[in-house]
Amino acid sequence: MTEEEIAVAVKEAHVRGKRVSAHARSAESVKQCVRHGIEIIYHASFADEEALDMLEAKKDRHFVAPGIAWLINTSFHAAPWGISPDAAKQMGYHRELEVACETLKKMHRRGIRILPGGDYGFAWIKHGTNAKDLEYFVKYLGFTPMEALLAATKLGGQIMMRGVTSSAGSRRGISPTCSWSTATPSPTSRCCRTERGCSGS
Repeated sequence: MTEEEIAVAVKEAHVRGKRVSAHARSAESVKQCVRHGIEIIYHASFADEEALDMLEAKKDRHFVAPGIAWLINTSFHAAPWGISPDAAKQMGYHRELEVACETLKKMHRRGIRILPGGDYGFAWIKHGTNAKDLEYFVKYLGFTPMEALLAATKLGGQIMMRGVTSSAGSRRGISPTCSWSTATPSPTSRCCRTERGCSGS
């Protein structure tokens, strides 16, 4: 799409009270999203420093949902469906995962809102396994377990325009549907395990 086409599409959506989302992997496509006020940006894997600066300057207006499970599972867990790790590497997914991890860590340090979810529904990324993103945010993106939970709850409320949220992630005046514990996590609490970096499966 041309800049003019994007501008018209976004304007027409906003006139009708709608928000706009875009799948934007390249640095330039992320910049287009910021320039034109596209609120929800999926992926943003290859955002460069200029794109990060632009996002940070308007971080209260944008959300980034990287769909990190797509990259991880396509890279390492899709062999039964014909995409071996070697094939995924040749397709560029290993490189994108590596770059995306570093890019998203930079976003996180800048306070840009990053949310879990996205691109579930494939055979190797099934619906109902979305909570794996909490583990992936800790293992690959450097989030603490609490930060991963808040990305799913507090920021999840914000992206759905569900009102002002407290620091605990629940709407003010409404009881939360889950409670936080300061106890030592159990061995089965995978999202609370120590981050092991960006390489591997």
